[in-house]
Amino acid sequence: MKFIFLFFALFLIAQPIFSQALIYRKNGEVISVYNLGIAGKTRSYNLPGDAEGIKRYISITAIDSIKYEDGSKDVFPSYGLKEIVREEEIESFNRKLLGLDVAALTFYNSLKLSLEYLPGKGVIGYYGAFSLNLNPQNLVFYDDYQDYYIYTNVIKIMRWNCRTGINAYIFPPGSFRFSFGLFGITGQYTEEIIKYLDEEPWTSTTDLSDKWLSGLFLSPALHWQLNDFLRVTAAVDFGTFTNKEVNNKSIFRTEILLNF
Repeated sequence: MKFIFLFFALFLIAQPIFSQALIYRKNGEVISVYNLGIAGKTRSYNLPGDAEGIKRYISITAIDSIKYEDGSKDVFPSYGLKEIVREEEIESFNRKLLGLDVAALTFYNSLKLSLEYLPGKGVIGYYGAFSLNLNPQNLVFYDDYQDYYIYTNVIKIMRWNCRTGINAYIFPPGSFRFSFGLFGITGQYTEEIIKYLDEEPWTSTTDLSDKWLSGLFLSPALHWQLNDFLRVTAAVDFGTFTNKEVNNKSIFRTEILLNF
């Protein structure tokens, strides 16, 4: 009988030890507790060896997690703390480009200057250009034919033209970039109208120098950034629309650009 009484006495004394929970604090400390409260914004508990009637308290804002006697676990969020999101850093780069089109001067007898600006992360570039033809060709057709095609390149017949549009870049600023451009072009050219006569000089010629040509061009381009201040661009401008019937709408571009 004494043995049974002693066994139950030891069991009751040891019960707090076998019923311990673990509190994991946010500062990394781990506390073994018993008589743990399970509700509210503060949790009451006892430590082994506490005198009867003592209650200890801890705010849940200081608790990372609690592992209970049965193996279950509660995880506590960081109340009042906002998640810090680090903004992506934008690598510094020169945003303005002033270019000279070497292909225009070589193949089309045109002096063409361009200016481009890349705001923000440099994904979009605002593009503008002006071209002056140093030796324009007249568009010749005969008075008997009202419908005609422009068989030569439009750049060769335009006395001057200007372009505005945007370039959309695929890669971030770096040594090599690829872009798709969309821009409008407008300018003036001269029509030379030849009319047959029944007497000498057998023909008469009339020049109309106030004719306008407009269009829309799609321009894929490859860009090579030689250094911080110099870029080379190679591109082909494909005519998608013109207000005149044009057989040859492609324009080659090779620009040397000052990057600043």
